[in-house]
Amino acid sequence: MFKNSYLPALFYMLFLTFIPQFLSFNPVIITNTFCCLRSIKYFVYTKYQSIATGIRHLLFDWCCYTVLSACNFIFLLFAISILILKTFSWRDWMVGIVGLLLPFFFAFVYYFWYDGLDELKEKFFLNNIRQLIDTGGLALQGYRITLVVITLITILAIIRIRQNFYKNATRIRNYQQVIFMFMLVALLSLAFAGSVAVYRFSIVTIPLGTMISYYFLAAKKAWISEVIFWLLIATMAVNYVSVYS
Repeated sequence: MFKNSYLPALFYMLFLTFIPQFLSFNPVIITNTFCCLRSIKYFVYTKYQSIATGIRHLLFDWCCYTVLSACNFIFLLFAISILILKTFSWRDWMVGIVGLLLPFFFAFVYYFWYDGLDELKEKFFLNNIRQLIDTGGLALQGYRITLVVITLITILAIIRIRQNFYKNATRIRNYQQVIFMFMLVALLSLAFAGSVAVYRFSIVTIPLGTMISYYFLAAKKAWISEVIFWLLIATMAVNYVSVYS
């Protein structure tokens, strides 16, 4: 954001309740919470402290988040963020790679000890590859209106960000690139998800809410923003009526 605002939090909560299935307790909610908390600290480290401190926290985060299958994309996201926010350092990257491989090393030792390497290969690799090939179930069946509305508003937000991109400070531009990569990596993680449940789409609520809040902050005509906001509210109401009717 080019100025302080609570709009990202507002739209994050709005999109997190946009579809009834998002309200169920699931690993993605925990993932979003961790992403919010750790991203704030990570941005602070990259701004005020050395990148080595950020890398050490990245290693710790990966070791913790790997417990949740929905969090496997976080290492890729943080790695891209490091490339955008800081200069390359092979020593720091070695620490990050060790953090990436450490959980898999312990898993390999465990399955090797109990003679289950085939099960490990099936669980961590083959299932995800087959899921990537069969992506037909990823469509939000019954929420086509929601997809159309969100897609149109997201396109408007991307156009506005592109128009104002070089008018912002360098730090703001870097953060915008991180948020955009967050969106791409989150969408990519859906293809590798172990299931195609609707709640997994809530992983995009953080970058989506941030991008759309920028559009509202930069809007020149208040009435257009109000119409779009009430359109979102009406779409959310339609989702709940269609589910509970």
